[in-house]
Amino acid sequence: MRPASFSLVAAAAGAVVLGGSRAPGAAAAVDAMRRGHSKAPLDTIYQLAVDSAAYREYSFVYLLDEEVAHYEADGRSTRTFRQVVQILKPAAVAGWAERSISYQPEREKVMVNWMRIVRLSGEVISDKPTQSQASDVSASLRDPVYTQTKVLRYSLSNVAPGTIVDLSTTIENSKPPLPGDLLASWSVSMPTPALRSLFVLDVPASVNPRIIERHLDFKRGEQIDGGRHRFTWAARNVRPPKLEVFAPDSSIPSMSIRVGSPRAWSDIGRWYNGLSKDRYVLTTALAATVDSIVRGARSADERLTALHRWIAR
Repeated sequence: MRPASFSLVAAAAGAVVLGGSRAPGAAAAVDAMRRGHSKAPLDTIYQLAVDSAAYREYSFVYLLDEEVAHYEADGRSTRTFRQVVQILKPAAVAGWAERSISYQPEREKVMVNWMRIVRLSGEVISDKPTQSQASDVSASLRDPVYTQTKVLRYSLSNVAPGTIVDLSTTIENSKPPLPGDLLASWSVSMPTPALRSLFVLDVPASVNPRIIERHLDFKRGEQIDGGRHRFTWAARNVRPPKLEVFAPDSSIPSMSIRVGSPRAWSDIGRWYNGLSKDRYVLTTALAATVDSIVRGARSADERLTALHRWIAR
Protein backbone atom coordinates (compact mmCIF):
# COMPACT_ATOMS: atom_id res chain seq x y z
CA MET A 1 0.00 0.00 0.00
CA ARG A 2 1.32 3.44 -0.88
CA PRO A 3 0.95 5.95 1.98
CA ALA A 4 -1.53 8.77 1.51
CA SER A 5 -3.65 11.19 3.52
CA PHE A 6 -7.37 11.51 4.11
CA SER A 7 -9.52 13.34 1.61
CA LEU A 8 -9.77 17.12 2.00
CA VAL A 9 -12.63 16.84 4.48
CA ALA A 10 -11.00 14.07 6.48
CA ALA A 11 -7.83 16.09 6.74
CA ALA A 12 -9.59 19.25 7.89
CA ALA A 13 -12.80 18.12 9.53
CA GLY A 14 -11.93 18.30 13.21
CA ALA A 15 -9.49 18.67 16.01
CA VAL A 16 -8.08 15.15 15.72
CA VAL A 17 -7.17 13.29 12.55
CA LEU A 18 -5.35 10.33 14.04
CA GLY A 19 -2.19 12.03 15.09
CA GLY A 20 -2.33 14.91 12.63
CA SER A 21 -2.81 18.55 13.55
CA ARG A 22 -5.95 20.55 12.92
CA ALA A 23 -5.76 22.08 9.47
CA PRO A 24 -6.93 25.66 8.80
CA GLY A 25 -10.27 26.15 7.10
CA ALA A 26 -11.87 23.07 8.68
CA ALA A 27 -15.38 24.52 8.66
CA ALA A 28 -15.11 25.55 5.01
CA ALA A 29 -13.90 22.09 4.04
CA VAL A 30 -16.77 20.36 5.84
CA ASP A 31 -19.32 22.76 4.33
CA ALA A 32 -17.89 22.14 0.86
CA MET A 33 -18.13 18.37 1.20
CA ARG A 34 -21.62 18.62 2.68
CA ARG A 35 -22.74 20.42 -0.46
CA GLY A 36 -21.01 17.83 -2.61
CA HIS A 37 -18.42 20.24 -3.99
CA SER A 38 -15.23 19.00 -2.40
CA LYS A 39 -12.13 20.33 -4.16
CA ALA A 40 -9.94 17.45 -3.05
CA PRO A 41 -7.61 16.22 -5.83
CA LEU A 42 -9.04 13.12 -7.46
CA ASP A 43 -5.94 11.06 -6.70
CA THR A 44 -5.73 11.90 -2.96
CA ILE A 45 -7.72 8.81 -1.96
CA TYR A 46 -6.85 6.79 -5.04
CA GLN A 47 -3.24 6.65 -3.86
CA LEU A 48 -4.45 4.33 -1.09
CA ALA A 49 -5.02 1.54 -3.65
CA VAL A 50 -3.91 -1.78 -2.20
CA ASP A 51 -2.04 -4.78 -3.55
CA SER A 52 -4.80 -7.33 -4.18
CA ALA A 53 -2.45 -10.16 -3.18
CA ALA A 54 -2.42 -8.81 0.38
CA TYR A 55 -6.25 -8.95 0.54
CA ARG A 56 -6.93 -12.34 -1.06
CA GLU A 57 -9.89 -13.13 1.20
CA TYR A 58 -11.83 -10.03 0.10
CA SER A 59 -13.57 -9.17 -3.17
CA PHE A 60 -13.26 -5.41 -2.56
CA VAL A 61 -11.95 -2.92 0.00
CA TYR A 62 -13.08 0.55 1.03
CA LEU A 63 -10.42 3.13 0.35
CA LEU A 64 -12.77 5.69 1.91
CA ASP A 65 -16.12 5.41 3.68
CA GLU A 66 -17.38 8.86 4.61
CA GLU A 67 -20.44 10.79 5.77
CA VAL A 68 -20.75 14.47 6.65
CA ALA A 69 -24.10 15.13 8.38
CA HIS A 70 -25.33 18.68 8.99
CA TYR A 71 -28.40 19.08 11.23
CA GLU A 72 -30.35 22.18 12.19
CA ALA A 73 -32.18 22.66 15.49
CA ASP A 74 -35.56 22.09 13.78
CA GLY A 75 -34.45 18.71 12.41
CA ARG A 76 -33.69 19.74 8.83
CA SER A 77 -30.58 17.99 7.59
CA THR A 78 -28.11 17.71 4.76
CA ARG A 79 -26.08 14.51 4.61
CA THR A 80 -23.32 13.89 2.08
CA PHE A 81 -21.92 10.41 1.57
CA ARG A 82 -18.80 9.32 -0.26
CA GLN A 83 -17.56 5.80 -0.86
CA VAL A 84 -14.38 4.98 -2.74
CA VAL A 85 -14.07 1.24 -3.35
CA GLN A 86 -11.34 -0.78 -5.00
CA ILE A 87 -12.67 -3.84 -6.82
CA LEU A 88 -10.43 -6.87 -6.27
CA LYS A 89 -12.44 -9.83 -7.61
CA PRO A 90 -15.26 -10.47 -10.11
CA ALA A 91 -17.58 -11.37 -7.22
CA ALA A 92 -17.82 -7.68 -6.27
CA VAL A 93 -18.67 -6.38 -9.74
CA ALA A 94 -22.44 -6.97 -9.76
CA GLY A 95 -23.00 -5.34 -6.37
CA TRP A 96 -21.13 -2.16 -7.23
CA ALA A 97 -22.30 -1.89 -10.84
CA GLU A 98 -25.90 -1.49 -9.65
CA ARG A 99 -26.60 1.09 -6.95
CA SER A 100 -29.88 2.29 -5.42
CA ILE A 101 -30.99 5.12 -3.14
CA SER A 102 -34.31 5.18 -1.26
CA TYR A 103 -35.94 8.46 -0.30
CA GLN A 104 -39.28 10.15 0.42
CA PRO A 105 -39.92 12.82 -2.23
CA GLU A 106 -42.28 14.90 -0.07
CA ARG A 107 -39.50 15.36 2.50
CA GLU A 108 -36.21 14.63 0.82
CA LYS A 109 -34.18 15.61 -2.20
CA VAL A 110 -31.40 13.43 -3.60
CA MET A 111 -28.42 14.83 -5.48
CA VAL A 112 -25.79 12.70 -7.17
CA ASN A 113 -22.57 14.66 -6.90
CA TRP A 114 -20.61 12.15 -8.95
CA MET A 115 -20.38 8.47 -9.85
CA ARG A 116 -16.97 7.71 -11.31
CA ILE A 117 -15.14 4.60 -12.41
CA VAL A 118 -11.38 5.10 -12.50
CA ARG A 119 -8.27 3.05 -13.04
CA LEU A 120 -5.77 2.52 -10.22
CA SER A 121 -3.66 5.20 -11.86
CA GLY A 122 -6.47 7.72 -11.31
CA GLU A 123 -7.48 7.87 -14.97
CA VAL A 124 -11.25 8.37 -15.25
CA ILE A 125 -12.94 5.63 -17.30
CA SER A 126 -16.50 6.95 -16.89
CA ASP A 127 -17.83 9.93 -14.94
CA LYS A 128 -21.56 9.22 -14.81
CA PRO A 129 -24.01 6.31 -14.70
CA THR A 130 -24.91 4.68 -18.00
CA GLN A 131 -28.55 4.32 -16.90
CA SER A 132 -30.76 5.72 -14.16
CA GLN A 133 -34.33 4.95 -13.17
CA ALA A 134 -36.82 6.20 -10.58
CA SER A 135 -39.49 3.80 -9.33
CA ASP A 136 -41.92 3.15 -6.48
CA VAL A 137 -41.19 0.70 -3.71
CA SER A 138 -43.18 -2.50 -4.01
CA ALA A 139 -45.75 -2.98 -1.25
CA SER A 140 -44.77 -5.53 1.36
CA LEU A 141 -46.58 -8.85 0.95
CA ARG A 142 -46.50 -9.30 4.72
CA ASP A 143 -47.76 -5.84 5.75
CA PRO A 144 -49.21 -4.20 2.62
CA VAL A 145 -49.49 -0.50 3.44
CA TYR A 146 -49.24 2.64 1.37
CA THR A 147 -45.78 4.18 1.22
CA GLN A 148 -44.42 7.27 -0.48
CA THR A 149 -40.89 5.93 -0.67
CA LYS A 150 -39.21 6.10 -4.06
CA VAL A 151 -36.07 4.34 -5.28
CA LEU A 152 -33.43 5.73 -7.61
CA ARG A 153 -31.44 3.02 -9.38
CA TYR A 154 -28.17 3.57 -11.20
CA SER A 155 -26.20 1.28 -13.52
CA LEU A 156 -22.45 1.81 -13.75
CA SER A 157 -20.44 0.43 -16.66
CA ASN A 158 -16.77 -0.58 -16.73
CA VAL A 159 -16.77 -1.86 -13.14
CA ALA A 160 -14.17 -4.64 -13.09
CA PRO A 161 -11.34 -6.00 -10.95
CA GLY A 162 -8.56 -3.45 -10.95
CA THR A 163 -10.88 -0.43 -11.03
CA ILE A 164 -12.03 2.04 -8.38
CA VAL A 165 -15.66 3.02 -7.87
CA ASP A 166 -16.02 6.57 -6.50
CA LEU A 167 -19.54 7.60 -5.44
CA SER A 168 -20.79 10.80 -3.79
CA THR A 169 -24.43 11.63 -3.03
CA THR A 170 -26.25 14.20 -0.92
CA ILE A 171 -29.66 13.83 0.71
CA GLU A 172 -31.45 16.94 1.94
CA ASN A 173 -34.36 16.56 4.38
CA SER A 174 -36.37 19.78 4.45
CA LYS A 175 -39.40 18.47 6.36
CA PRO A 176 -38.57 16.06 9.19
CA PRO A 177 -41.60 14.08 10.46
CA LEU A 178 -40.86 15.15 14.04
CA PRO A 179 -39.60 18.76 14.26
CA GLY A 180 -36.28 18.90 16.07
CA ASP A 181 -35.63 15.20 15.61
CA LEU A 182 -32.12 13.90 15.01
CA LEU A 183 -31.25 10.30 14.29
CA ALA A 184 -27.98 9.18 12.75
CA SER A 185 -25.84 6.07 12.88
CA TRP A 186 -22.45 5.09 11.54
CA SER A 187 -20.67 1.74 11.28
CA VAL A 188 -16.93 2.09 11.53
CA SER A 189 -16.48 -1.66 11.19
CA MET A 190 -17.45 -2.95 7.76
CA PRO A 191 -17.62 -6.48 6.30
CA THR A 192 -14.44 -5.70 4.38
CA PRO A 193 -11.41 -3.57 5.33
CA ALA A 194 -11.80 0.22 5.31
CA LEU A 195 -8.55 2.12 4.90
CA ARG A 196 -10.20 5.39 5.85
CA SER A 197 -13.47 5.86 7.76
CA LEU A 198 -14.87 9.29 8.56
CA PHE A 199 -18.12 10.41 10.16
CA VAL A 200 -18.69 14.11 10.80
CA LEU A 201 -21.74 15.36 12.71
CA ASP A 202 -22.33 19.11 12.58
CA VAL A 203 -25.10 20.54 14.84
CA PRO A 204 -25.94 23.90 16.40
CA ALA A 205 -23.94 24.55 19.57
CA SER A 206 -27.26 24.79 21.46
CA VAL A 207 -28.10 21.16 20.62
CA ASN A 208 -26.71 18.49 22.93
CA PRO A 209 -27.16 15.19 21.05
CA ARG A 210 -27.29 11.82 22.75
CA ILE A 211 -24.30 9.78 21.56
CA ILE A 212 -23.72 6.05 22.02
CA GLU A 213 -20.31 4.69 20.98
CA ARG A 214 -19.68 0.95 20.91
CA HIS A 215 -16.30 -0.79 20.89
CA LEU A 216 -14.41 2.23 19.53
CA ASP A 217 -10.63 1.97 19.79
CA PHE A 218 -10.09 5.69 19.14
CA LYS A 219 -11.29 9.03 20.52
CA ARG A 220 -13.64 11.35 18.71
CA GLY A 221 -12.72 14.95 18.01
CA GLU A 222 -14.90 17.91 18.95
CA GLN A 223 -14.83 21.54 17.90
CA ILE A 224 -17.14 24.49 18.63
CA ASP A 225 -16.87 27.30 16.11
CA GLY A 226 -19.27 29.91 14.75
CA GLY A 227 -22.21 28.67 16.79
CA ARG A 228 -21.78 25.10 15.56
CA HIS A 229 -20.63 21.97 17.41
CA ARG A 230 -18.75 19.55 15.19
CA PHE A 231 -18.07 15.93 16.20
CA THR A 232 -15.53 13.97 14.15
CA TRP A 233 -14.91 10.22 14.18
CA ALA A 234 -11.88 9.44 12.00
CA ALA A 235 -10.23 6.02 11.75
CA ARG A 236 -7.82 4.32 9.42
CA ASN A 237 -6.99 0.74 8.49
CA VAL A 238 -10.18 -0.66 10.04
CA ARG A 239 -10.34 -4.44 9.81
CA PRO A 240 -13.62 -6.39 10.01
CA PRO A 241 -14.29 -7.87 13.45
CA LYS A 242 -13.57 -11.56 13.91
CA LEU A 243 -16.73 -13.65 13.84
CA GLU A 244 -17.55 -16.96 15.49
CA VAL A 245 -20.09 -19.44 14.19
CA PHE A 246 -23.39 -19.22 16.11
CA ALA A 247 -22.10 -16.34 18.25
CA PRO A 248 -24.81 -13.79 19.20
CA ASP A 249 -24.63 -10.43 17.47
CA SER A 250 -24.13 -8.69 20.82
CA SER A 251 -20.80 -10.49 21.26
CA ILE A 252 -19.29 -9.14 18.02
CA PRO A 253 -16.94 -6.21 18.79
CA SER A 254 -18.17 -4.11 15.88
CA MET A 255 -17.33 -0.40 16.16
CA SER A 256 -20.40 1.82 15.72
CA ILE A 257 -21.86 5.21 16.61
CA ARG A 258 -25.51 6.12 17.17
CA VAL A 259 -26.73 9.68 17.63
CA GLY A 260 -30.15 10.85 18.76
CA SER A 261 -31.85 14.11 19.66
CA PRO A 262 -32.02 15.29 23.29
CA ARG A 263 -35.81 15.00 23.23
CA ALA A 264 -37.72 13.19 26.01
CA TRP A 265 -40.55 10.70 25.61
CA SER A 266 -42.96 13.42 26.79
CA ASP A 267 -41.97 15.48 23.70
CA ILE A 268 -42.77 12.53 21.46
CA GLY A 269 -46.08 12.01 23.25
CA ARG A 270 -47.13 15.62 22.67
CA TRP A 271 -46.12 15.37 19.00
CA TYR A 272 -48.10 12.16 18.52
CA ASN A 273 -51.12 13.62 20.31
CA GLY A 274 -51.13 16.56 17.92
CA LEU A 275 -51.17 14.18 14.96
CA SER A 276 -53.81 11.81 16.25
CA LYS A 277 -56.31 13.79 18.33
CA ASP A 278 -58.56 14.76 15.42
CA ARG A 279 -58.53 11.22 14.02
CA TYR A 280 -60.54 9.80 16.92
CA VAL A 281 -63.56 12.02 16.23
CA LEU A 282 -66.54 10.18 14.71
CA THR A 283 -68.91 12.16 12.54
CA THR A 284 -72.64 11.43 12.77
CA ALA A 285 -72.55 9.60 9.43
CA LEU A 286 -69.55 7.48 10.43
CA ALA A 287 -71.08 6.63 13.80
CA ALA A 288 -74.21 5.41 12.03
CA THR A 289 -72.08 3.28 9.69
CA VAL A 290 -70.23 1.71 12.61
CA ASP A 291 -73.52 0.95 14.37
CA SER A 292 -74.84 -0.82 11.28
CA ILE A 293 -71.66 -2.90 10.97
CA VAL A 294 -71.55 -4.13 14.57
CA ARG A 295 -75.31 -4.65 14.90
CA GLY A 296 -75.92 -8.25 15.84
CA ALA A 297 -72.39 -8.80 17.25
CA ARG A 298 -72.60 -10.57 20.61
CA SER A 299 -69.16 -9.66 22.05
CA ALA A 300 -66.38 -7.10 21.81
CA ASP A 301 -64.33 -9.62 19.85
CA GLU A 302 -67.10 -10.03 17.27
CA ARG A 303 -67.50 -6.25 16.99
CA LEU A 304 -63.77 -5.77 16.37
CA THR A 305 -63.75 -8.59 13.83
CA ALA A 306 -66.64 -7.05 11.94
CA LEU A 307 -65.02 -3.60 11.91
CA HIS A 308 -61.67 -5.02 10.80
CA ARG A 309 -63.33 -6.93 7.95
CA TRP A 310 -65.17 -3.79 6.82
CA ILE A 311 -62.00 -1.64 6.88
CA ALA A 312 -59.98 -4.30 5.06
CA ARG A 313 -62.56 -4.48 2.28
